[in-house]
Amino acid sequence: MPASPSAIHPLAHAARLALLGWAIAAGAAQATQATQAADRPADGPVQTYQIAPGPLGRALAEVAATAGIALSFDPALTQGRQSPALSGSHTPREALQHLLAGSGLRLETMRNGTFTVVEQPAVVTPVRPTQPPLCW
Repeated sequence: MPASPSAIHPLAHAARLALLGWAIAAGAAQATQATQAADRPADGPVQTYQIAPGPLGRALAEVAATAGIALSFDPALTQGRQSPALSGSHTPREALQHLLAGSGLRLETMRNGTFTVVEQPAVVTPVRPTQPPLCW
């Protein structure tokens, strides 16, 4: 009696199972890598920096280049602003925040993990009257 068309040769069946196992293992490896990437801080590993005080734009660019991160900012924002010295081991985020401290600028992390520098919003302080209001 001839084999039914739905019958699979044992060797072909074994090959299909092996391919299926490989595909599942590859998917699990990708999922593990994605989880590990998500568990890592978005600001990257600790680096050692030795940056002298100077133009803020140059110092920001130096941190980005040393850390291998993407940083964007309008050069007009840093024009005329000076950075403090940066020395020691910091994550890229810590290093950038140190350089931006007191500058009127702040660091934002974008959804894709890159950084951008923006102006800090103005702080509005309510003015209290020195005399009580006149009532008629």
